[in-house]
This record gives sequence, structure tokens and C-alpha cells, in this order.
Amino acid sequence: MIQTPWKVGIVLLLAACLSGACSDGDEPVQPAGPIEGSYVGQEIWISYGPAKRGEDVHRTGREQAEALAIAEDLHRRVLGGEDIGDLALLHSNAQGGAGRGYTGPLPVDRAHPTARDRAVASVAIGELTPVIEWFEGYWFARRVDMQTGRALEAAWQRAARLRVRFRVIALLYRGAWIPDVVAREKVKRSRAQAVARADSVLRQLAAGASFEELARRLSEDGRSAANGGIAVTLNPDGMTTEWIRRQDPAFPRSVLEAVYTTPVGEVHPEIIVSPRGVFVVKVEGRKELRQ
Repeated sequence: MIQTPWKVGIVLLLAACLSGACSDGDEPVQPAGPIEGSYVGQEIWISYGPAKRGEDVHRTGREQAEALAIAEDLHRRVLGGEDIGDLALLHSNAQGGAGRGYTGPLPVDRAHPTARDRAVASVAIGELTPVIEWFEGYWFARRVDMQTGRALEAAWQRAARLRVRFRVIALLYRGAWIPDVVAREKVKRSRAQAVARADSVLRQLAAGASFEELARRLSEDGRSAANGGIAVTLNPDGMTTEWIRRQDPAFPRSVLEAVYTTPVGEVHPEIIVSPRGVFVVKVEGRKELRQ
């Protein structure tokens, strides 16, 4: 079962849902009270607001209205026939995104179900819930049968064990979300200029240039540039590591998807444009941790 950090604020969120504030209309998703049975879903959660100390979820610092617009767009795309699992891998800020949106068994607490629990329980297998506001983000899910849920759980557990080591060249642009306020204010180039420079980097790499040397000279990710672009992050114990998990909030989701799908030893064939900068990446290694 996924251990979520979202127990904080459940009382307020549940109260809001029961009052109708987080439902799709004037009525709550389901009446108050315990939920009978167990449920599984494939979910997408789009967060807003800054990261908080101790959280193990992915936040990008986006505005609330932007998060709602993204969630509603993804909801329409799923209704239009796109695979919610594929979209969860690319966009969901929940831990289960790496397992194609796996929610874990719901409800977590049968006697005190959250708005998320009630939304999944309120729809039939195969149906999509409405978009609801939940834990400083916007959320929806497709309910699945328990057999599908077990397959999703296996995929999530394997994804949780995978790690990748990669190099990155990061090019910032004016308006990109950069945690360091001082660094953000120093950026003058436009997004188009950053894209053009990244395209130039790809051409140099294709012509035989050293990724390590280009990263030292051009990358604006201070933590990795001095080390030839090797990406590093913090483990829960506070120690740094070069082996990055697929859901690491320190990196844009699009970068992580690129390095988890590019063969070892190769440069991802396209530049990666995200709200946090423009990136070129090369995969150095991939491994699965022991259980």
C-alpha cells in the first residue's frame, strides 16, 4: 500500500467535500459515513504551491489556476480516449504516477474515507471520476477492477526499485520556475533562445562533442555542471546519490521520463522543454534495487 503524505489536512478536505466544495456539482460525491468494500483506481494528481519540508510528493510551484487547467485538460483527454496510465506517467505528481497512476487499495481508512476515496467508490469500474480539489492539487481517477489493480501494483513496486544514473545539460530561461530566487533574477534569455541553444548542443553531440565537457561549460545546473553533468539528488537520509528514482521531485517529470526510456549510453534524441528549463540528457546507467 502506498504511504501518502496527504493525511495532513484530511479533516479540512473532507469537510469541504461534504459541503460540496470539492465535488463536480452542488452535491457531495457520496454521503458521509464509512465505505464498504475496497476499491482501486488509476489516478492523476496535479499539485500547486511550493514544496514543503518532509513531503515526498512532486510540486512545481505552479499557481492554483494553472493546476486546475492542467487537470481539466488531462481529464478531457482521457474522456477522449487517451490512456490514463500513459498520462499519469508523464504528468501526475502523486507517488503512484510511476506505476501508471496506481492509487493503492482504497479507502486507506474505511471509517474515515477522504474525498479521494469517495470519488473512486462513487463510479463504476471503468468509469472516470470528476476532477476534484484535493490536498493542494486537482485530482481525478479511473476506477479499475481488483485484477487490474494487482497488475498496477506490481508495476508500481518494480518502478519504485528502478534507478537511473544520467548526465544533464540545463539551460534556463526567463520565466522558468527556478527554486533559487537569485539565480532566477539573473536569467535574461528567452525560452526561444534557450531552445535554440539546446538544439545547438544536440548538434555538437551528434558531431562527436563530449557531453561531459559541454556540461561543464554550458550547463546552468550548478549542482551537476561541475561534475560533468552527472545528476545528483538527496536520499531520505540526507546523503546525496547519483542513482535517481523515477518520481524524484528534484527533476522535471519530462526529464525523468526521458532518462527512463532512453537506452543506456545514449543521448535522448530530443531536447526537453519544461516549465523549469530546457534540458539535454544522456543515460549513463540503470539498475533495479534488491527487494
